[in-house]
Amino acid sequence: MKESILPNKEINQVWDFVNQFVCPIHYIPAGDNRCPPGDHHGTGWFIEKNGVPQLCTCEHVANFQKSGILGYAPFGGEFGVSVGSKFTLMPHPIDFAIADLSQTWSLKGHKGKCIPSNIISDKHLPVEGEYLYIQGFPGADSNSAFGQHNVKGLGAYLHEIGPPDEIFSEKPPFVEQMHICMAWSPANANSLTENADVLSVPGGLSGSVLWNTGFKKAQNESKEWSINDIRVAGIVWGASSKAGVITATPIEHFLKFIK
Repeated sequence: MKESILPNKEINQVWDFVNQFVCPIHYIPAGDNRCPPGDHHGTGWFIEKNGVPQLCTCEHVANFQKSGILGYAPFGGEFGVSVGSKFTLMPHPIDFAIADLSQTWSLKGHKGKCIPSNIISDKHLPVEGEYLYIQGFPGADSNSAFGQHNVKGLGAYLHEIGPPDEIFSEKPPFVEQMHICMAWSPANANSLTENADVLSVPGGLSGSVLWNTGFKKAQNESKEWSINDIRVAGIVWGASSKAGVITATPIEHFLKFIK
């Protein structure tokens, strides 16, 4: 492990803070008789709208609901539960979906929470060189054993970069006016804690919140950083190994659906 450019205390604080808001999403196709059934399918996060918990993810994750069951597993719970209602879908280039959890949120005990509305940005406006952050559940780190599914979370600090030329030939298309890129290179990634493994391939991270940590902004202003500086800045929807990036839709393009 190389010496971290971010304080270990703050790294752990961000992980613990975000962990309560995010969840793995599971897909069970109709007629699946495996034991356990289904597969890890993506990442989701919780907000509250009109007093009701909601599950947010990508449209290309949520649209599998038409051919099976989608479930979620909140932080601190021992069971996954069905979403219980239909997702409202906003296809690419927004690639966002949201579902009412009123029927299933309290079925099983858990410690999951909804992201407070006051930390959801109106627009993605990071300072130059800001540390962005995602925390989700890569498919490469999931497995099934002894009749249950096991999914391991991953946290990664990223920098926004200009779109490489290679990204414009990928499908679905990268739309420069609506999307942003963050560098993603497992070969060049540095572990920031002793418990961190290699940077996984990003499949399964679709639907993850993109966070603006505010670390660099606080540093620029000679202020002490606080967890209260972190903000929701967008949603991750894609990746390109050819371009070495992951892609996201900034918050302003789907804000009206969550506030």
